[in-house]
Amino acid sequence: MAPPADRSMENDTVLVTKLVAEFENFGVIVDDLGIIDNLRAMCKLYSLDESSMVDEWMAFACSSGNDIEITHSALESFEKELQEKNTKMKQVLRKAANDDIVYNKDCVDQLLDREEHSLIDAYCTPEMKANKRLLKTPDSDSRKLLKTPLNRTPTSQIFSPNSYSPNMYSSRSNAGEVLATLNKCEINDGAINWIGCKAKIEITAADPQNSLDTNYRYMFQKISDRIEALRDQVRIIAESLQKEHGIEELGYADVPCQDNTTVIGRIGCDSNGRLNAASTVIAGYNSNRICRSAISLNVQELQHFSFFPGQVVALDGKNPSGNSFIASKLYQGIPLPFNKIPLETARLYYSNNDSPMTILVACGPFTTADNLLYEPLSDLLKIILNQEPDVVILCGPFVDAKQEMIKQGDVNISYEELFIEHLREIIDNVGRVSTSLVVIPSARDVHHDFIYPQPPFALPSNLKNAPEINFMSDPCTITVNDITIGLTSTDILFHMGAEETASPPGMSDRIGRLLRHLIHQRNYYPLYPPSEEVNFDHENFIEHGFMPMTPDILVVPSDLRYFVKDVEKCCCVNPGRLAKGKVGGSYARIAVLPPKASDQPVIDRMVSQIVRI
Repeated sequence: MAPPADRSMENDTVLVTKLVAEFENFGVIVDDLGIIDNLRAMCKLYSLDESSMVDEWMAFACSSGNDIEITHSALESFEKELQEKNTKMKQVLRKAANDDIVYNKDCVDQLLDREEHSLIDAYCTPEMKANKRLLKTPDSDSRKLLKTPLNRTPTSQIFSPNSYSPNMYSSRSNAGEVLATLNKCEINDGAINWIGCKAKIEITAADPQNSLDTNYRYMFQKISDRIEALRDQVRIIAESLQKEHGIEELGYADVPCQDNTTVIGRIGCDSNGRLNAASTVIAGYNSNRICRSAISLNVQELQHFSFFPGQVVALDGKNPSGNSFIASKLYQGIPLPFNKIPLETARLYYSNNDSPMTILVACGPFTTADNLLYEPLSDLLKIILNQEPDVVILCGPFVDAKQEMIKQGDVNISYEELFIEHLREIIDNVGRVSTSLVVIPSARDVHHDFIYPQPPFALPSNLKNAPEINFMSDPCTITVNDITIGLTSTDILFHMGAEETASPPGMSDRIGRLLRHLIHQRNYYPLYPPSEEVNFDHENFIEHGFMPMTPDILVVPSDLRYFVKDVEKCCCVNPGRLAKGKVGGSYARIAVLPPKASDQPVIDRMVSQIVRI
């Protein structure tokens, strides 16, 4: 038998390994031994396993507006918050233990209510308790956007390479490295040369009637209209769940019932903290009447579940007391069908039966954090000129509100002019090859409307009208010849991952679960209430935020680690950011081969890769 000291050391090693692996699932690389040791010590001190520690860190980073990368200064603030939570919890328990009041059956509810509110307060930060927030550009100060310092750098120096010493981006040595691959075909990855097939490309909205083409007025939402829009959002998903699972009659979650019944409703949290099994509530839906309020959801009988606020679910269970709905079965979500195109029509899009159609996807920011040279964008344009992909999809931000020089207002031209200058560069380069371009805005673009859904960019009047450029909204679903692509530049995976709770703890493939939620909820932002970073228009989201079909390719750019995954036969891609801090990031490239059979899924004739810029 191993000595106790050896066993303790072995347990520490296992904990550290699991901790590092869990952080890597969210794209956080922890390689500083000092940080690893501090995280291990905090796990022991506050009795947290590796999954809970990562959940706490992601919630802290999201609520405080910090980057998810762990630094020593951020770790100190994080530890102080954990310590404060622990101290408040001890005070609550000590106060309850020393309470001299004698409670009987008539007044014991007063004790339970007081303890419940005390626990909620212990987990809430002052920022979380704020009831109102201003509509503003994410992570930016309006005073900085309106004013710039008197001692700004001249424009000629900002855009002059001679004004900078060699930086981390230009000194990189691993450009072109393939970071991840998804190959569902029968051919070798090396057999694809990634040169476009030069076939005619047709790009259209998958649902033209509900596509967002122009600007709209926002900040004019009435409370009654917002409530109705939320009910419509639940109704759309509820009707599909009821139809697909053959649910004949819906019960009421908030009505006492001794027998099992089936209910549909929206998941919520009973406090301002992070969702967990104890704080889960459900706001029931029934077309016959509006439910009075959300009711506590007891999930102890469910062996497996994954919930997030705003999720619409169907459950079997009962409510014997009228105070809590006890769930015994969770119905699985049903994805929409794929877009089916006749085999003969699909083959017409490929001029050569052996040449694949190639798609390149890149997401901003397109310049590093320490300058406005847009070097990653220039390198990407060189790749486009060299490989001539059939389609290039560029997702914002193009003028990033989180970029240091933008935040400080250290620019001598307007943000609109900065965008036009680099849009002209993109048009001039892409116009030299037979490549079709799709451009998606981002809420982090300081020169554009920061509302969700976000209208597309308008082609500036001083730029020539290039027919191969397609400005689309965020989000949007488009068809490119015989395939369907879903696009959003909003980081829904990060926002949803910071709020999700799952059982049993430590379930594998968390990213896969989040992607599956998007597909099953049939829209691009199912989280409610939305993140503080997102200015959400509920009425327009009903029209423009839902998927008309399950896309063959779902592009979900995120600050989380890049990936390419097969989820429900949908190719889900996070290309990563083209520029990540002061260093280069990554982009995605996809090759779609001609179909061989009418029932062949698109993902089975597709090769997808994540490549370092």
